Amino acid sequence: MPELNTDYDVSPRNLPVLLNLVNSLDKAQAQARAVYDNASDEGFPIPPDVHATLVQSLCRIQAALDQSLTI
Repeated sequence: MPELNTDYDVSPRNLPVLLNLVNSLDKAQAQARAVYDNASDEGFPIPPDVHATLVQSLCRIQAALDQSLTI
């Protein structure tokens, strides 16, 4: 499980949010692996529109993080 390097200067308001985000992303990665395992075991892939929706959500997360980097 990756951890947030808190040696950097992180604002007091953002530190708990970032720690929570890291935790949430760890859980999401485990869930994604479970989806893969289930699909692989059953030989039943997820529908393409479900995949596309999830990828779009990931892109929105990345865009929000990118915006917070450039302030």
